[in-house]
Amino acid sequence: MKLQPRPNKKPLKTWQDLNGLLQATLTESTKDGKGPSAVIDTNYYEMSNEEAIQSLREAGYSVKVNGTFLTIK
Repeated sequence: MKLQPRPNKKPLKTWQDLNGLLQATLTESTKDGKGPSAVIDTNYYEMSNEEAIQSLREAGYSVKVNGTFLTIK
């Protein structure tokens, strides 16, 4: 078997991608009432870590920062 050609790089995720993820994930309900959370790695997004944190907080999300990993509630 021969190897396939090296794959092309995928483009970075956009603000629209992040919004879609948050809307789909955080609208779920849980029995304990704490609600779900989403974890992203900002290395995969077009915005900087700081931009993402600021925009998320301005939109009313709570954000826990661990390097480039953000836990969003």
